[in-house]
Amino acid sequence: MKNTKSTLYILGSALLVTGCQVRVPSVKTPAPDYYGGIEQNMVINGYPKEPLPWITFSDRSKNTAFLKKEKNESPKEIKFLEPLMVVDYNKSSKLVKVAEYNADALMKKLPGKSVKSYGWISEDNLLLWNSALRDRTSGFIMKAAIVPGNTDVVKNTGTYIKNDSAVVYSSPNLSDPVKKKIPIGELVYVYKKAADNKGYLVGKSPKINMDSIDKDIYGWVSANMIATWGERSAIRLDRKADYSKFPLFGIYSALPEYTDEKPIVPIADAANRSEIENIFPTSTTLNKNTTKYFTNAFDYSQNYIFNVLGEKLPFKRYKEITKRNKNLNIVFAIDISAENRAYAPIAKSVIQDIQLKMQKLSYYKDVKYSAVLYKNNTCGPNVIASVLSSDYNGIFKYIDDKTMEMRCEGIGGQPVNEALSTAGQLLSTVPDETNLIVLIGSTASSGMNTSSAVRFISKARAKVIAYQTQSRSSDAYNDFVLLAQNIVTTTAQNITELNKEKVADQSLILNKNNFNFIEGDLGIYSLDYPKNSMTQGFVIYPKKREDNSNSLLIKAMDTLVTQVTDENKITDKSLTAYFKSAVGSGKTTVDGRYAFMFPDVSNPLPASFASQLVTYDYPTVASGYLPVDMRKNNPGIEKGILVSEQEYDQLKNFYDQIYKQTNPDSKDFNQKRAISRYVKLLKENNPTLDEFDTNKIYSQPMRVAVAKSTGMDNSDEVMMSEINLERWKDKKVIGRETVQTYFKNYKVLSNRLLENKNNPKYKVIQNGTTFYWLNEYFMPFVTDRTKP
Repeated sequence: MKNTKSTLYILGSALLVTGCQVRVPSVKTPAPDYYGGIEQNMVINGYPKEPLPWITFSDRSKNTAFLKKEKNESPKEIKFLEPLMVVDYNKSSKLVKVAEYNADALMKKLPGKSVKSYGWISEDNLLLWNSALRDRTSGFIMKAAIVPGNTDVVKNTGTYIKNDSAVVYSSPNLSDPVKKKIPIGELVYVYKKAADNKGYLVGKSPKINMDSIDKDIYGWVSANMIATWGERSAIRLDRKADYSKFPLFGIYSALPEYTDEKPIVPIADAANRSEIENIFPTSTTLNKNTTKYFTNAFDYSQNYIFNVLGEKLPFKRYKEITKRNKNLNIVFAIDISAENRAYAPIAKSVIQDIQLKMQKLSYYKDVKYSAVLYKNNTCGPNVIASVLSSDYNGIFKYIDDKTMEMRCEGIGGQPVNEALSTAGQLLSTVPDETNLIVLIGSTASSGMNTSSAVRFISKARAKVIAYQTQSRSSDAYNDFVLLAQNIVTTTAQNITELNKEKVADQSLILNKNNFNFIEGDLGIYSLDYPKNSMTQGFVIYPKKREDNSNSLLIKAMDTLVTQVTDENKITDKSLTAYFKSAVGSGKTTVDGRYAFMFPDVSNPLPASFASQLVTYDYPTVASGYLPVDMRKNNPGIEKGILVSEQEYDQLKNFYDQIYKQTNPDSKDFNQKRAISRYVKLLKENNPTLDEFDTNKIYSQPMRVAVAKSTGMDNSDEVMMSEINLERWKDKKVIGRETVQTYFKNYKVLSNRLLENKNNPKYKVIQNGTTFYWLNEYFMPFVTDRTKP
């Protein structure tokens, strides 16, 4: 089908029939033109710049063509999104004569009489192009967000939102809902607006692929459920960055230079926002400081339920629980004494195994590791610990380096209790997160007081796996098992009581918890979760005078992660159900800062509406302003573009063209000719409908040329911002080698795009839709940005 698609759009002529006569269709796509406005944004329709065989799509279900222009009905009913070939076009009456789409006929693989003509249909009943609408000013494809934006959504929720998603229709009159649903906050592409401006035809992709029409187009959504977002130019915040030094950075509701108010979205909020929510659109062509941002125009803070202890559980606490559940922390407490050192590397194997299984662990947003190393060390501390970090390679290095440093050996059992206390203390700072401790050792000191370890592990609500690597005749080996069993059972009892604070459903509470171990396969002993225990824990030890099997630890780890994940999901689902009820969402109001967006709404809001948005943190979109300094390079702030896969490939192709046409690797490289060819390419690839003004582009700096052609903002480099293109021709202003290097960099950039297309670092995935975030690493500069 890929060949079919390419033939469809490249073929200049094709066979088609009306009646029994074969002829070459003369109808090609019209030239692109202005298409009116969406909100305050003027847009361009989706026709291609170069004429192609004209393929349209039925824009509604139960569409009807007419055999004649007088509207004698054809018995043929045309389905929603059915592709149609254009046979004739009457511009004055706005009627299109269409035929059954047949790719093989276009490819001349079938006789012409096999193609059936349907008759005439109003152009208002068709999607006349296969690409999404483009912004008039920049020429780039526009993105919109599916969010509530009108009072009627609050008052008549069922028409707009069901099961936490936007209702999608197969007709512009919004009368025929389809099974598809669009999550609130989803970025989509707009293809068409209804004649009465009350709905928009939206899609998941910026261009329709003939092999996947149903996947590329969602359907019609109400105009009350959509807000324009931007095109591609944007800044991105790093949710892991430390923004404490930038208290006045953020998004403002008024121009920052004219207000004393604090940011309405402080930059520090990045830690609580998703990847998409941390991207703020900008305009490089207009050089404005306006932006759009995801926010919550509704105040849920007064809502609460009661937990099983009869205590209030506020909405804010519910959000903390469900959000922090998705952070997984694993601390490995490893005995690195001489007799156990050979077993220490198993921690690396477990971490590696978890990383390979991360796709199956999609529930977790962050996974961090730490290593607590312990031994009887006569020339230094007995226990040391690394900080929690998502850099697992750094943990590997820490284990190797510190093992080499802690070379002195003492005698007797090892300080297991002290190591567990350190691990618990490390995790006790994040008690609401999903915390696991993996103990890897063989012996333990006898007679140690475990109260400190029990206290910290219980406070952290950490689940423990104790893995004994070997067993010998010494009592120290038996002490390890006894201590591990005591720690696991005691902390399990404490954690069970602490976790009741998070539980609202009495049916999730076991009347009698049995914290005795049950024996599984091959020496794995565990708490009987969920049948007889409300929490988890494992102790794994071999028979006397035997070594343990590493595979047992991997198996126990898999089981524990599965169990705690299931427990988290049950907690999330149960609490969400309570807060989605009238009891849990009935005190929701409109946030006063956004009251202008929802006039004439009475507080509290109907629970039928408020309950639909409980699971979303930022379900609305508003306009704001960026301080000038946030549009410059600063720590934790990236400038770049957010593009689709198609736009990603187009950018690579554009870079290839620039490199090829300017020919910078030639010994006969000519500076003036290279700039002239570059400007010619800019003209050929002009994304707007405006006439390309060559004189004007020569009078502007290189950053403007880059912005107009790619959407990228490389204005931070002086040479890109202060020297106009005409002067780039002059080797007295910019040396020949500098210009040559600049154009050579386009080959480097093209290769980077090729090499990094599957790199998750540059992918932004939202509900299954893949975007690419291309930062300065992919921007053209005189001085190449070599750091990814």
